Amino acid sequence: MLITGANGVVGSDLVRFFSKKSKVYAVYRTPNLITKNLKNNNIIWIKQDLSKKIKLKVNPKIIINCAATHEFSSKKNLQNYLDSNVISMANLITFAKLKKVKKIINLSTISVYGTINAKLLNEDYTPINQDLLGRTKYISEYLLYNQPIDFINLRLPGVLCSSKNYSRPWLKTIINKIKNNEKIKIYNVKSNFNSVIDVEEITKLITKIIKSNKIIRNTFNLSASGSVKLGPTIKKIKKYYNSSSEIFSLKNEKKSYLISVQKIKKILKFSTTSVTKIIDRNL
Repeated sequence: MLITGANGVVGSDLVRFFSKKSKVYAVYRTPNLITKNLKNNNIIWIKQDLSKKIKLKVNPKIIINCAATHEFSSKKNLQNYLDSNVISMANLITFAKLKKVKKIINLSTISVYGTINAKLLNEDYTPINQDLLGRTKYISEYLLYNQPIDFINLRLPGVLCSSKNYSRPWLKTIINKIKNNEKIKIYNVKSNFNSVIDVEEITKLITKIIKSNKIIRNTFNLSASGSVKLGPTIKKIKKYYNSSSEIFSLKNEKKSYLISVQKIKKILKFSTTSVTKIIDRNL
């Protein structure tokens, strides 16, 4: 297995999990503390800029692509977005065809939909007003449709990871502020949401995909099932940490929505864990 973006927060969690039983080629562009400290006999760290021709002397059966430039990246001009999200995918496809890779699992983003005007967001929604992240990841998804290798695009909302100090996604920011007894500003307090997933859920799905060995070649939303109201959820987290945080409810012009996971349930027979359980196991 080869994992790109392997020293990012999501990629490194996947490396930790899959290296427990399998050899993992962990590809990164710039070294950090993760490449220095995350080590075991099954992890082989490889420095490679994916925007350049890939000349790795390895033969993975599976590629999990976690590499991306996004709004929180240190470098995020147009060229960075194109290099990381589009050119890198094109190079990965060339490499995969050369090495006869069986499947590419591409971690994409809900941002591909742009402005969301639907109450229930499914994969048929036509993207509008995409930002650079959404537009470039959307292109990378469709590069996969035009090549012969099996693939799956997973459109993810904010991902909760194992790092205790990480400040993303939005829910993690709120949790950290509650733990530190800080003031919290929240929008759509009365709205239901399910726009959260965690790495544990991603690993469950990837494991199922690998074991099934079925041809997929499709794109799916991957989010928590069901929904909960934001206001009571914040109060529950506050109670869990015995926090004195003050909560301020603000108006938001953006419409709230739920993410449909019916396609992944129907086609892949994968039922995602509920919002409540995912939040609880990440407190």
